Amino acid sequence: MAVGKYKNLLVNILLFACNTVATKLITFLLVPLYTFYMTSSEFGITDVASTTVNLLLPLATLQISEAVLRYAIDDSKHQREYVTIGFGVTVMSCVIVGALLPTLSLNIFGGLDDYRWLFFLTYVASAFQGFFGYVARGLNQIKLIPISSAASSLTSGLLAWVFIGPANLGVHGYFYAVIAGASLGILVFVIGGREYRYIRFECQDLNRVYIRRMLSYSIPLVPNALSWWINSNVNRYFIIGMLGIGLSGLFAAASKIPNIINLLSQVFLSAWTLSAFQEFKKEGVDKFFSVVFKIFHAMGVVLASALILVVPWIASFMLQKEFYAAWTLVPIMIIAVLYNILSSFFASLYTSNMKTMFLFITTAAGALVTMIATPLLIKWMGLPGTTIAMLLGNLVVLILRVKDSRKIMAFSLDWLNVLCTEIILLVQAVLRTMDIPALPFILAATCIAICGLQAAQLVPIGKDIWRRYRRRRA
Repeated sequence: MAVGKYKNLLVNILLFACNTVATKLITFLLVPLYTFYMTSSEFGITDVASTTVNLLLPLATLQISEAVLRYAIDDSKHQREYVTIGFGVTVMSCVIVGALLPTLSLNIFGGLDDYRWLFFLTYVASAFQGFFGYVARGLNQIKLIPISSAASSLTSGLLAWVFIGPANLGVHGYFYAVIAGASLGILVFVIGGREYRYIRFECQDLNRVYIRRMLSYSIPLVPNALSWWINSNVNRYFIIGMLGIGLSGLFAAASKIPNIINLLSQVFLSAWTLSAFQEFKKEGVDKFFSVVFKIFHAMGVVLASALILVVPWIASFMLQKEFYAAWTLVPIMIIAVLYNILSSFFASLYTSNMKTMFLFITTAAGALVTMIATPLLIKWMGLPGTTIAMLLGNLVVLILRVKDSRKIMAFSLDWLNVLCTEIILLVQAVLRTMDIPALPFILAATCIAICGLQAAQLVPIGKDIWRRYRRRRA
C-alpha cells in the first residue's frame, strides 16, 4: 500500500476543499436570507428553477463534460479535439433549452414561466461554468478551480444580499445574482486559464473517431444522471402538483440542511474521482479502494449522526419564520443523502473501469422506487412521505452497487460494523423527530456508539499507514 497514493489523494482533497467551501458554504449561509425575505412560494420557485436546470444539464449536454475530463487525462496529445467537441455540444444544449422554454408554462413548474428568460440565462451560465470547470480538471489546472469558485460564489452571495434584502427584488434578485456569479466564474477559466486556446473553430476537420469515443463514454451516463436526478429531485414536482408550491418551498428549505454532508462529501468525491482514474490499473488498487471507503464511510456516518443530534438548533438559524416547522423532515433526509454519497463512491469503480452502463441500471432502479413511493407516501403521510421515498430510492441504489461492485473489485470490509452503524443511525434519525423524555441523552448515546464503531475501523488503518510512512522515511 504505497503512501504516495494517499498523499496525492490528500493534495486533491485540499484543493477541492477550497473549491467546495467557496461555492457550497456561501450558498448554505444564504438560506437564512432567503427564508427571511421570501415567502415559501417565492422560495419554491427559486428551488424549482435550480432543480430544472439540474435536470436539463445532463440531458441537453449529453454529459459531454465527463468525457472531456476522462479523455483529456488519458490522451493529452489530443486535448484540443476533446475540448472543442465538448464546447460544441454545450453550445447546442443551449439552443435546445431555448427551444423548450414554452414548456415552463406547465403547472408542475409552479409559475416559473414568468421568469423564462432569466431561467434560460441561468442555464447558459451554469452549463458553461460546469464545462470549463471540467476542462480545468482535465488540463490539470486544479488550482484555478477554487479561484473561479470563490469569485463566482462571493459575487452571487453579495448580489443576493443586495438584491433580495435591501432592494427587495425577490425571485428576480435571485436570478440576477446567480447569473452574474456564474458569468464571472466562466471568465476566470477562459481568461485566467486561457482555456480558449483549446477551442478550435474550424470544426469541419474534427476526427469522427474522437466524437464517437466521447459520446460512447458520455451517453450511457445521461440516463444515470437522469435517474439520479429523479431520486433526488422529482419529489419537488409531486409536492407542487399534490400539495402546492408553498409546501414545496418548505421542503426545499429543509433540504438545505443535509447539504452540509454534501458540502464535505463533494470535496472528497471530486478528489477521489481523479485518484481513482489515476490508480485504477496500478498494483494494490483493491486494498486502496477498501481503505478509502472505510475512511469515507466513517466520515459520512459520524457527520450525519452529529448533524441529526443538533438539527433543531441549526434549523433555528437557517429556517426563519414559517420555514422553521419543516425541520422535522431533516433527520430522514440526512440518511437519504448519506446513502446517496456512499453510492457515488461505488460509482467511481464503474467510471474508472469505463463500465458506465450499470450505473444507469442501478440508478434507474432507485428512481423507479422513488417515482412509485413518493405519490403513495404523500397521500398516506403528507410531506414527510417524500423523505421516506428519498431514503428508499437511495438505499436500493446503494445495495445494488455494493453487491455488483464485487465483480469488478474485491472489497475487504467489516460488513457487520457497517450494518450495525447504519441501524443505529436510522434509529437516531427516527428518535430525533419524536418528543420523549430523556431524548437528548439517548441521542448522545447513539452518536457515541457510532463514533466508537468507526474508531474500531480507522485506528488499525492509521497505524498501518503511519508504519509504512516511517519505513519509507527510514
